[in-house]
Amino acid sequence: MVGNIRSVFLFLRRILLRILANLLKSFGIDSKRFGPPSGYYWSLEDFYQSGIDGSKVIFKNRIDALTIGKPYNYEYLQGKAETKEHIFESSELRLNKLENGRFHLNPHAVISSNDKLIFSESCCYGMNPDEHWIFNQIRLSKCTKLQGQGFMLGGRANYWHLLSEELPALYRLQKNGITINDFKHLIIHQSRYEFQDQIYDLFDIPKSRFIELSRYPHLQADQLFCFSPIYQPDIEALTWVRDHMLSFVKNKVLADRRLFIDRESSSSKRIVNQNELMEILIKYDFEIFKPEDHSVLEQISTFRNSNFIIGAHGAALANLMFCKPQTNVIEIRSKFHNGSFSAPHVYMWYKELNDLKYSVLPSNIKESKSLKGRSQMDSDFMVDIQQLERLIQLHLSSE
Repeated sequence: MVGNIRSVFLFLRRILLRILANLLKSFGIDSKRFGPPSGYYWSLEDFYQSGIDGSKVIFKNRIDALTIGKPYNYEYLQGKAETKEHIFESSELRLNKLENGRFHLNPHAVISSNDKLIFSESCCYGMNPDEHWIFNQIRLSKCTKLQGQGFMLGGRANYWHLLSEELPALYRLQKNGITINDFKHLIIHQSRYEFQDQIYDLFDIPKSRFIELSRYPHLQADQLFCFSPIYQPDIEALTWVRDHMLSFVKNKVLADRRLFIDRESSSSKRIVNQNELMEILIKYDFEIFKPEDHSVLEQISTFRNSNFIIGAHGAALANLMFCKPQTNVIEIRSKFHNGSFSAPHVYMWYKELNDLKYSVLPSNIKESKSLKGRSQMDSDFMVDIQQLERLIQLHLSSE
């Protein structure tokens, strides 16, 4: 009863906010002062064609088509969603320069110099621009003006996003004759974790130029440079990132370690029945590995020198980028984790990058409503121990 009343209240509140926001928009007030943007462009092409200012595409690169094949255990999944191939068509990656362009963090929005949402760069709330959350806002966050050129380096303080999205962008800049030092400001979500500092140092990224969105959630730069989102793996760039980072790891004889990635210190996607799980792990000589206790280079070396890795869907699996070919991998994932917007297959990018023997173990969950919209993907797991042991045996039987 209380839940239903709260849902109705929130619905009515959204309707009221939208009405007030539309009223403010009708007065033509710039959203840097009050109210939402004055309208939207569906795409950057629409914006460029308007000829409002000197905004333009700096370069375009073709990203190769890629098919992420079925998991190694697809015959055992009996036609479940996890057995499907993931096909990415060839696409175009573009670096854009927006004159007096703005970025607003929450809700996520790229806004043009004439105060309009650029929807193609901001569409993480569905596919209808009229329903974008920015148009429900009575007042946006205070806008901070940046003099000179600002580059959108990264929007999330997350290990996977850093390795798989931010760093590949450096490769594309370099390939087109641009360096990170050409920009006065480097815009990131926040720099709060030690792993970020370690990785930025490996790539000689000048942290003194960072502008953190966590402190300045609404920015406008004289020239705002940003890549258009493509939502697919850039294998050429990922290869460059992998090889660059491996160059800092001392050469060793590749060992045959077996790892279980522990998430007990995390707030989500933990293993509820881990005590039962431990019996199987001990039986098959797996060691417990806690990434948070190791430097980035230590993590790289450990994954490189392992031939069997088991872990829950989570950022530590980004280290699969550094595995040697034919490494055995079992990813534990919620059986409800499917659909393109939730990106269940992102760690399988490395399956194709490194030719991994990659299986998926869909699991039941102990749902936590506090996770809201991601409760079915990010809640703790109840692993079927018998299925896990059969899967371990399947991998070991092929060695």
